[in-house]
Amino acid sequence: MTTTPPGASRNDVRTPATAAEAEAAWLVAITKGDEEQRELMLPDCVIVHGPVGNVHEWERFLGYNASTGATVETETAG
Repeated sequence: MTTTPPGASRNDVRTPATAAEAEAAWLVAITKGDEEQRELMLPDCVIVHGPVGNVHEWERFLGYNASTGATVETETAG
């Protein structure tokens, strides 16, 4: 997972220092929309999701995610 700081180019990429930072960034992004999620994905990533383990490349995942309606709240437990 990578992030691009506001005002930086897509080539100016940094990685979160911890898994907790990466998870926190994702939880915020999924409540904001496709572009925010897209900025956190690498071009060659795949996403495994759902109760049956669907596997999608990132653009297909974003389309599927958008078709399920807006995410307005997120929660995680460890």
